[in-house]
Amino acid sequence: MRIAGMKLLIARSVLECGGPACILNASPGFKCNGRGGAAFFVPQTSQSAVSRPALREQPAGATPNRHPRHTNHQPIGKSAIQQVGKPAVRPPKAVSRSACHRTPCGHPRTAGSWNRACRTVVLAVTLLLLAAGRSLAAEPTDAELQGRQLVQHLLDQRPAENYTNTGVLHIRGAHGKTTEVPVRVEINVTATNWSATYEAAVGTNRLASLYIAHEADRRVEYYYRTNLVLGAIPILSPLFRSPKLAAGETMTAFAGSDFWIADLGLEFLQWPQQKLLRKEVKRSQGCSVLESRNPNPAAHDYARVVSWIDSENGGIVQAFAYDAQDQLLKEFYPENFKKVNGEWRVGKMEMDNDQSKSSTILKFDLDDGSPKK
Repeated sequence: MRIAGMKLLIARSVLECGGPACILNASPGFKCNGRGGAAFFVPQTSQSAVSRPALREQPAGATPNRHPRHTNHQPIGKSAIQQVGKPAVRPPKAVSRSACHRTPCGHPRTAGSWNRACRTVVLAVTLLLLAAGRSLAAEPTDAELQGRQLVQHLLDQRPAENYTNTGVLHIRGAHGKTTEVPVRVEINVTATNWSATYEAAVGTNRLASLYIAHEADRRVEYYYRTNLVLGAIPILSPLFRSPKLAAGETMTAFAGSDFWIADLGLEFLQWPQQKLLRKEVKRSQGCSVLESRNPNPAAHDYARVVSWIDSENGGIVQAFAYDAQDQLLKEFYPENFKKVNGEWRVGKMEMDNDQSKSSTILKFDLDDGSPKK
């Protein structure tokens, strides 16, 4: 007997709520006859050859005797009674909370997708803030514009003629010991630029030589060496000249004094951040107070310099230098100005180091100064 292609369909009837309850198998060609308790073997290979039992005829107007599972009847209640004779209307489907946490494609949002979305928003806001900050930084304030104009005026000043001065460095250490070092200063003026050469004797047969070139485009270049006295001979000096110093190498003491190389070249006027703070009287002189900031200060370099500029002749009345922690590092006071050949020259410069408690005074002999022919 071939069993392949046959399927056992069992129908059990249980009286439940006055009607048969059928457990139906989803086999094609089978239909419950409503008589319960019968089992049929229906071949699936040829459904047309099987005579299906006819359903029991129901009286006119009677409800077919079927299991509620085969009908679309709703439980009888107040709402169902009110809808008698009206077409069934499906209530609007409520949107679940999980639907709000889905991507535009309908997939659930995972923790990773939320993190990526948050990072994208934060990045966009950060870029907007940076762009706004750059736009604001690109527009200098009135104080910065006035500070830049003042600095350009100071850098445009130059000596009227060549001359040579001699002087002495009086160096007082932290413990009160004083050392005197002879100094010679030579100024050379050309049609396009001018230069200053500082020479000081440091020990036996040794000479510290600083060459500062003020170029036509307002740049300042420094050349510093400490060599034998032979380097002072003009024909041999190119052989002993050191390479040009970098910007960070100018914060170095000249001949062991409290004057740094950057001080003698007024390096703070080369910094890009210049601001006019106010105008006031200082040491009986009407002054413009200028603040200069170093864009890349090292730990022991000048980070900020505040200088009082004479409003009449553009000379420095005094200047304070601060380190990277904004602590007062040095105080500079020029004194004893004298007019020589129609030009004002300084006779004394004092530099006090507030952190090392040392001090240096550079005195010039202006009476011996004479123009070079």
